[in-house]
Amino acid sequence: METQHWIETALDCEYIDQKTCARLVENCLEIGRMLGGMMEKSEMFCGEPSRTIREESAEYLVTTEDEDTDN
Repeated sequence: METQHWIETALDCEYIDQKTCARLVENCLEIGRMLGGMMEKSEMFCGEPSRTIREESAEYLVTTEDEDTDN
């Protein structure tokens, strides 16, 4: 929808004509439909997890016993 807003703004500013605006909006709608279909069938587009090396998550803002907490 945001892209459609910018296309209509381009039309209002006379950067593009009505025919171009209509074509671009229709293309955006079609892309949206395709992306929606892909999201509904995401398992078809996601294969087996790749072999990756993952780091353990770091602990932030952790107080240790060595720190003085009576500041």
